[in-house]
Amino acid sequence: MPLFPVHGLRGALLGSLDAGAAVARAPGFSAPDFLEWLERTHATWYMAVPTLQPRILNRARAQGWHTRKTALRFVRSCSAPLPPSWMAELEDLCETPVIEAYGMTEASHQITTHPLPPRQRKAGSVDLPALTEVAVTDAQGSSLPPGVPGEVIIRRRTLMRGYARNPDRGQRPGVYQWLAADRRSGLPGRTRLVLPHRPG
Repeated sequence: MPLFPVHGLRGALLGSLDAGAAVARAPGFSAPDFLEWLERTHATWYMAVPTLQPRILNRARAQGWHTRKTALRFVRSCSAPLPPSWMAELEDLCETPVIEAYGMTEASHQITTHPLPPRQRKAGSVDLPALTEVAVTDAQGSSLPPGVPGEVIIRRRTLMRGYARNPDRGQRPGVYQWLAADRRSGLPGRTRLVLPHRPG
């Protein structure tokens, strides 16, 4: 995962260092070298975007690679939806859980995530909020029941206050009711970004 997106910088690098873990940084992605790096570094997890996961799978199959050569405890996929069939193949190959996370730079990273076992996850969804309050509302800001499409709004301590040199972008006044923290979500796409209204 490159370090310029927030998933790489905050999720992989800073989160690991804050937890007291060591970080192995590759010079760039190379499918032929990736599996060797996992073995040599004794990595306990790796994070990659979904477009790289099939390349890892194909290389592992071609080499007859097996996860017993590694210390992997889980795999994390982020920045785009991971097709459930790829998730199942990765879990079969790595014999370890694959979790997805949904986040945004504007929220300073992770909004929702799949939980690790023994908790149950919902494959194909963005799953459970992570230190974030999440609601689905209509255009007027009223909460919607589960299963009804609407706008996803969030509240969290690390939500950015606005954009430099464009303070009005994404602003909308309103008071929102927040949904319970166990709501599981599916996000077919983003319509627009709304940042919290901050009077004065």
